[in-house]
Amino acid sequence: MQKYRIMIFAAACTTLVMQFPAVSHSAEWAIDSKSNCKVGPVWSGEGVTVSWEGACKDGIAEGKGKLTWSLNGEAVIVDEGSLRNGSLEGKGARRYLLKKSTYRGTFKAGRQHGKGKLDSEGGSDYTGGWVDGAMHGQGRFDFANGNVYEGGIDNGRKVGLGRLTWADGTYFEGNFIDDYGEGNGVCRKGSHTGPCVFEHSVFVKWRE
Repeated sequence: MQKYRIMIFAAACTTLVMQFPAVSHSAEWAIDSKSNCKVGPVWSGEGVTVSWEGACKDGIAEGKGKLTWSLNGEAVIVDEGSLRNGSLEGKGARRYLLKKSTYRGTFKAGRQHGKGKLDSEGGSDYTGGWVDGAMHGQGRFDFANGNVYEGGIDNGRKVGLGRLTWADGTYFEGNFIDDYGEGNGVCRKGSHTGPCVFEHSVFVKWRE
């Protein structure tokens, strides 16, 4: 049985996995069977279909419109914006229907690229940089539990200099490695603020 997966870097600093096929490296186009209009193959595989509501230029989707990607007849992802040579380009929106989340921001060749925001219904949100479909650069996570992170992001994880503030006002400002606060930094804990040491995002001690 073929496995279907789309990797979506969500604002919980974890990777959400949706049941949907990955792009085939050999695929060049996806085709709307009703209009016979070609679009860039953001996703492809067994059971995947696409419909395009917009104009075609020389048989390729072009200009403003809406793309609906379905798996076995069920709509899964909806793209809205302007297409260039069959792919989303510039400002647009992508709704993940099963995960009830929406990305609004810029696209390049059909992938999130530049600045954008991912809103998750009842979940965590991310605002900041994107590169080739992944959260990257400088950004902010607003977690569902009230925690907030601002700083460096690499492939959806907290990396580099940043500040993680817990809902109770406790914070660690310093270096993050692979999603966790590590080493020397500045902390607020209770009524005290000062130099501190963290390991794996856990307070270890105050520094003199």
